[in-house]
Amino acid sequence: MTVVGVLSPGFRFPTGKVDIYNPIGLRSASPDYQDRGNHPGISVFARLRPGMTIHQAETDMAAIMRRLGAADPKSDANERAILTPMFREFLGDLQGTLTLLAGAAALVLLLACANVANLLLARAIH
Repeated sequence: MTVVGVLSPGFRFPTGKVDIYNPIGLRSASPDYQDRGNHPGISVFARLRPGMTIHQAETDMAAIMRRLGAADPKSDANERAILTPMFREFLGDLQGTLTLLAGAAALVLLLACANVANLLLARAIH
C-alpha cells in the first residue's frame, strides 16, 4: 500500500483507537467484507447535502436499510443505520453545560460592568 499521510499520535475518531485507516475499496478482497454476514461493522462519516435535515436523512437511510434487508435477509435483516451529528459524536451532549458556562460568564461580565459603573459614579461625586 502507498502511505499518503501519518496522523499525530493523539488523533482519534469517535469510534475509538484505530491503528490504520484505509479506504474500504482496498479491503474489498478481504473475506470479512465479501461475506456480508461476517463484516466487522462499518463507520461512515458524511456531510448532509445543503437543505437536508437529519430527520430526512434518517428516513432515507431507513428505506435503504429495509431494501438491503429484503435483498439479503440472512445477514442484513436486523441491520440499522444510526445517524449522529458529528459535534455530538465528538463532544457528547454538552448543550446544558455550555449554557451554564455562558450564563456564568454573562454574570461575571455584568458584575464587572456594575463595579466599573460604581467606580465612575463615586469618582464623579467627589
